[in-house]
Amino acid sequence: MKGREFFSSASFKSIVVLILIAVVLGGALSILNDVLYVSAEEEVNRAIKKIYGREIGWEEKELDSEFSSNEDYGEINTVYLLEDGNYLVQSTGADGYKKGTVTLWVVLSFDGGQLKGIEKISYAGNQSQSLMSKFGDEQYKKYLEDFDGGYFDSSDSRYIVGGATYTSHAITNSVNMALFYAENALGGNADES
Repeated sequence: MKGREFFSSASFKSIVVLILIAVVLGGALSILNDVLYVSAEEEVNRAIKKIYGREIGWEEKELDSEFSSNEDYGEINTVYLLEDGNYLVQSTGADGYKKGTVTLWVVLSFDGGQLKGIEKISYAGNQSQSLMSKFGDEQYKKYLEDFDGGYFDSSDSRYIVGGATYTSHAITNSVNMALFYAENALGGNADES
């Protein structure tokens, strides 16, 4: 094939079209990337607004590595001190279905440096859990109502949803992990910033 034949062939035209598409889409991406970018701070603000229903000031707290992981419950991902004195804890509960996890946002209320209660629980994500649609505010509300200062028993039928027993365990472990961290890492420092 001669050069002149190549430039008029369907192969050459296809290559040119693909290059033009790549250039146009690359340009559009570079323009829209700044427009669509969401900063880490904005992500936290959105998460807090979703949980609280309003914007509220917050400060990210450094994790205490000694208490941010527990082999029975799971791990703590992030902790925020909110301007109303509550803590927002993102905890991941272990031992779900197929050894998966469930991640929850747990709002813990403090008074005088002591953990007083669970204000709210909100779903954040999961790994390998297929029946998360069975869980919602009604299920999470049980933890708020039953909190007596201790941990929750993951085998207690009040916290188990039929057909999703292992996922229920992971949810309870996530709540317990937040309580474990609050008791051990936040308990004496609740009103210090």
